[in-house]
Amino acid sequence: MVHGIPDSRPLDSKDIVNFDVSVYLGGFHGDCSASFLVSPEVDQKGKDLLLVTRECLELGISQCKPGRPFNVIGKAIQ
Repeated sequence: MVHGIPDSRPLDSKDIVNFDVSVYLGGFHGDCSASFLVSPEVDQKGKDLLLVTRECLELGISQCKPGRPFNVIGKAIQ
């Protein structure tokens, strides 16, 4: 676990879970995270949250090109 340890509460059908994996290999750190609906019963606000955050990720990635300043990523997401 990278950012926390789950408690003993069982998952609810309306929960959103996040899996975060961190790896150190060959002198480099890698970090990857993804969120998932536990079931289709998650409320619309939760579904919208996952949709919008995924759109922001894609917008940010689309700005990553050689020679571009980092701040274009935040500007695209905003």
